[in-house]
Amino acid sequence: MRKLAFENLNSAFVEERRPFARSNANRALAVIGTSIEKMHTSPIRVISKFLARLMRQWPWPMPFAMQPTYRFARYGLTKSLSAAMSGTWSARSPQVNMKQHRGKVTPARAASVFFGAASLTMMMESTGSAAAQQLKPVSLVAFPSPHNWPIWVAQEKGYFDRNGIAVTLVAAPNSKFQLAGLIDGKFDVAMTGIDNVVAYIEGQGEASTKETPDIFAFMGAGNAGFLQLVTVPEVKRYADLKGKQLSVDAMTTGYAFVLRKILEKGGLKFSDVEFVSVGGLQERFQALMDKQQSGTLLISPMHAAAQARGFNLMADADDVLGNYQGTIFAARRSWAKDNEAALVGYIRAYHTALDWLYDPVNKTDAVAMLRRNMPNMPEAFADKTYEILLHPEKGLNRTGALDIKGIKTVLDLRSEYGEPTKTLTDVEKYYDLRYLAKATDLPRQPTSP
Repeated sequence: MRKLAFENLNSAFVEERRPFARSNANRALAVIGTSIEKMHTSPIRVISKFLARLMRQWPWPMPFAMQPTYRFARYGLTKSLSAAMSGTWSARSPQVNMKQHRGKVTPARAASVFFGAASLTMMMESTGSAAAQQLKPVSLVAFPSPHNWPIWVAQEKGYFDRNGIAVTLVAAPNSKFQLAGLIDGKFDVAMTGIDNVVAYIEGQGEASTKETPDIFAFMGAGNAGFLQLVTVPEVKRYADLKGKQLSVDAMTTGYAFVLRKILEKGGLKFSDVEFVSVGGLQERFQALMDKQQSGTLLISPMHAAAQARGFNLMADADDVLGNYQGTIFAARRSWAKDNEAALVGYIRAYHTALDWLYDPVNKTDAVAMLRRNMPNMPEAFADKTYEILLHPEKGLNRTGALDIKGIKTVLDLRSEYGEPTKTLTDVEKYYDLRYLAKATDLPRQPTSP
């Protein structure tokens, strides 16, 4: 009983190592009361034991500015509660209701108890405030898709917090919004295609920017065979696409050049079709479902959702192009240099989230989390998404490695189709893996709190 009561007390304060709020402190006061009552022991013993546990579990070292508050709270709790209560007491949040068992509850004793409660509240709020101040804010922009799954895990499980960062995920409607925001400093990190990085560095990007592009890929993402050409049910052959419209994100960035090459391999010229700029993945998927265009490139597992509705899977980009590096994480070089610890921490947290996702024990929780973040996703498709993205061999990239031959393919396509025309050959110009190396050189973090 004592162990159970104390665990209840501890859980009221330490929840996934997240900063405490006022409500947590109020709830903790109630739990302290019931814990003391159930354990039939002195308040000073309960408080002392709790504080010892808190010091072991909170992400110390404690900020210097918080140490006096902690000492005051410890003194106030132990001295006032032990002096005030000769018997046992119980509490119900948000108000403390003392229950007399022995002796009389005098105003002095009541005041002493509330002094201890105020000390506890002050300590918990100061702890939460100091911990929040320690977290480095990182803004991340990505297209809404199941590929954000590890990010949601790292947010919900506190893996970002553990690494000293607070990550805000912003949904990108299109690559122009995403890349312009990254380059101009509105966002710190982007999950995007490496073709977009190349395009803006080489002056071939579609959106104008205030700052000179200085972005680079620091880690690979995505999964094998992730890019598919999907067409409406009426289009079953490449020849059926002649004279039809196909949707792309932007006309000269993203995967537009991949689509051009796939069509050429299928016997079509660029003039045989019309490209229409629609936007990001969700926009292209919905436009295809509404048959506004006859085809588009979709990333997995969205192609499976389209296929289940009778749409045709015309081509796998990997089968047509061979090695192709698609999704990566990118940042500005200046930001990465000034925020190395935050970037390394982001990579470590992301990898821990992948470890959690790939553990079969977590499948039920993982699928539930996916559906919470994509509430319109049917249960059956959520299970299919798990099967595709967490496939042991073809699933999400667990190491962050880049496909160097795949980057060469990206440069070849951009050299062929990009404007102004440039011959691009230096693959190392667009990535820097030093931060990934520093993150992976450290021991892999456990998935448990």
